[in-house]
Amino acid sequence: MKKKSPQQKSLMSKSIKPSLIGILHDITGQKQSDETLTEMELRFKTILDSVSDGILLLQNSDKKFFTANKKICEMLGYTEKEILKLSVADIHPKESLPSVIEQFEKLEREEKVMVHDIPIMKKDKTISFADISGSVISVSGKKYITGLFRDITERKQAEDKLRESEEKYRELVKYAPAGIYEVDYQSGQLISVNDIICEYTGYTREELLNMNIFHLFTEESQNLMSERLKKLFHGEKIPDSMEYCIRTKSGEKIWVLLNARYIYKDGILKGSTGTVYNINERKKAEEALILIKEAVNSSGDAIGMSDPQGHHFYHNKAFTELFGYTPEELAAAGEGPAAFANKDVAREVFDAIMVGDSWNGEIEMVSKSGRIFPVLIRADAIKAENGKIIGLIGLISDITERKKAEEALRKEKDFSETLFNTAQTIILVLDTEARIERFNTYMEEISGYRLEEVKGKNWFDIFLPEEDHHKIKKLFKRAIGGISTKGNINPIINKDGRKVFVEWWDKTLKDENGRTVGLVSIGHDVTTRIKAEEILYESESKFRKIFESSHDGIFLLDMESRKFAICNQAFLNMLGYTEDELKNLNIQDIHPREELPFVVKQIKSLEEGKPMARRDTTFKKKDGSLCFADLSPSFLELGRGKYILAICRDITEQKIMEEELRKDKLSLEQKNIALTELMEHMERTKNQIKEDIAMNIEESIMPIIEKHKLKGLPPEYMDVLHRHLNELTSSFGRIMAQKSTQLSSREIEICNLIKGGLTTKEISGLLNISSQTVDKHRKNIRKKLGIWGKDKNLTTYLKSL
Repeated sequence: MKKKSPQQKSLMSKSIKPSLIGILHDITGQKQSDETLTEMELRFKTILDSVSDGILLLQNSDKKFFTANKKICEMLGYTEKEILKLSVADIHPKESLPSVIEQFEKLEREEKVMVHDIPIMKKDKTISFADISGSVISVSGKKYITGLFRDITERKQAEDKLRESEEKYRELVKYAPAGIYEVDYQSGQLISVNDIICEYTGYTREELLNMNIFHLFTEESQNLMSERLKKLFHGEKIPDSMEYCIRTKSGEKIWVLLNARYIYKDGILKGSTGTVYNINERKKAEEALILIKEAVNSSGDAIGMSDPQGHHFYHNKAFTELFGYTPEELAAAGEGPAAFANKDVAREVFDAIMVGDSWNGEIEMVSKSGRIFPVLIRADAIKAENGKIIGLIGLISDITERKKAEEALRKEKDFSETLFNTAQTIILVLDTEARIERFNTYMEEISGYRLEEVKGKNWFDIFLPEEDHHKIKKLFKRAIGGISTKGNINPIINKDGRKVFVEWWDKTLKDENGRTVGLVSIGHDVTTRIKAEEILYESESKFRKIFESSHDGIFLLDMESRKFAICNQAFLNMLGYTEDELKNLNIQDIHPREELPFVVKQIKSLEEGKPMARRDTTFKKKDGSLCFADLSPSFLELGRGKYILAICRDITEQKIMEEELRKDKLSLEQKNIALTELMEHMERTKNQIKEDIAMNIEESIMPIIEKHKLKGLPPEYMDVLHRHLNELTSSFGRIMAQKSTQLSSREIEICNLIKGGLTTKEISGLLNISSQTVDKHRKNIRKKLGIWGKDKNLTTYLKSL
């Protein structure tokens, strides 16, 4: 308030009667404008709160939150009032703030920002993750930053669990339900891939392993991968997961989610290993969702909206086309109830919504032209955050054609039901989630279940063995996708646990709009056929195993054409031919000319029912050389054909060895004669030497020993010398000489004394060493002679040598 001037004070000080002075302003327009703004703000707020992503508006000047929608409040655990008191630092962990601030700097430069896997901190301090896109908008000259938060916590947790599972169960790679790969970044080559990746791309494993990984990606995805690799090589941290678009062998583009685990060696990035998921369907769903959000006004269903008082203020293009009214025309015609054929129903719908309920049902409505037609209507209340009803919305579908179709179907129902329940084949109907919708009487007889027992339950859980789930689910997905399967055989488990094998033909069920609504499967009970085939296969497998694993050659000769029907690998190896080559030959091609008369004679004998003599047979190999076989043939009739079944044992080496043995035997006989003569001469020489040594000892050494007895030497030692001299001519001396490479001279000396019968104490006294030393030598002698730890007397053992 301004200060009063002196003149004003003077006037007021005079005795003037009190009075009221007022200034009036017309604010009617402002009031109407405020109400319009409030209504627009409410609609805007309602739309924001209906969005499935969290939205935050931030004032660029002070970095304070300006607006928050319902979804972001749920994501963070705050109320809107609490969020508006927070800043960026309050909703992100401290360690991630530098990265977040960097994104704000980009936004201040008015660059669009899209970041992934950003951690956000809730009110209770728990951490979740979001993909955040940001942009700058200007309103009334002020700049605001908008942030759209998409909660990816569940996906992030799933990815973390997947990586943990990958580390723990790496040995199960082959059976993993996801694509698994390993790539070398130095060469760009794939090192390994599993079957799922081959399935995704349409390439064989060999083709993929000879392919540069970049050739699988579209140009845009190649650039994205190159950018990520540059960051990795510069040591920057990047998310482990990324979505790429790849080209299959057929040229089709599909989206995949790649979870990478990077491999470093000596601090250098060498490659990565990871999992690949086909997210093509998910991408299509996301794209469809974006299109729906962006094109709500082009919805095929009629959509109308009114305020809580029932004043109609909006409807889309489909509504106008269906009813013929513009929003203004409908309001002039009596608002929403004007479109209802029955005004009581209109009141019922309005009353239900105004108490917070939804209203669904089929009713009749009327167009501007007066056409009455059936519709399916869903009406709901639009509520503010505080629960107050701020509007009404109705979704209306014209079901005229559907009603006509239902009428036509109703006329055919009796005939169809009769056919359905009398057919002697399984007729099964599943929805898109593999839940059982219905099956016929024959299926009840086969399975033991009544339809009422299993209707609405999952087909896989009730009827299929667990080990078949993965394979059949893949077939089911293909069939639901429009690729019909024919002739697939799998078992089902009936109520009493017995397996019944069924051969299936599948066809996708679609509604009148071409949308897939389920699958119809026709099945034939082939249990008897399967069991017969299993018995036949088992029998054939046993025969084939014996036939192929035999070391002897086996062949079947057609007696009419003289050509080979079948043969095993051993026979092919024996002759050096391939199976195709041998089938083009006859018996004249595999026997030398001089052998043919005998072979032909034997074949004729078999044709006449006479047994064929078993004998060694000569064969001519592919390279012209000869081989020998012990041939055992027999006559065989198969169907209308007559055959010779022969078993050939290759005795070529045996023949060669027999000839060599014959020559060696002759040579040995001649050598044995010469050797016998040489040994007789050596024996005579040995006896002569022995006699000479004995005579020399007796005449030359024994007199000297007798003289030494007189000089006081111990008589025991002299007796030992005497005995050992007598034994020089025995085998002990020769054996001990052989052992001398193991025994020391002292040990040989002690051996002689032990053999002479001396005790440890006597040997100790004679050699002037301790008894302990003698025992140690005795122990070493036993070890070196190989009798340590054995129950053998050393003296007795030495005497036996």
